[in-house]
Amino acid sequence: MTANIDCGTPGFNDKRCAGGPNQHAYCTVDSECPGGTCNEQCFCPGANQNQKPNACEAACVGGPDDAQPCVDDSECGAPGFCHPADCRFE
Repeated sequence: MTANIDCGTPGFNDKRCAGGPNQHAYCTVDSECPGGTCNEQCFCPGANQNQKPNACEAACVGGPDDAQPCVDDSECGAPGFCHPADCRFE
């Protein structure tokens, strides 16, 4: 899923390219991401787009604990993994 929320968590408060040959490169505008777009790094579904969360916390992606808060992969159950700056549980 494409990130959509500006996040205050250090390391996740810059924009990155999503898609194209510059995938994950730092960017400020879409033109720096040929074949992709320049996006925020934190995905927070259902969040008010006008509010910035104080921190985009980690959440499980996949597995039996999908979308639950986590600290590391062991909390998510296979085949899930702990994804930083996801905050899918909000």
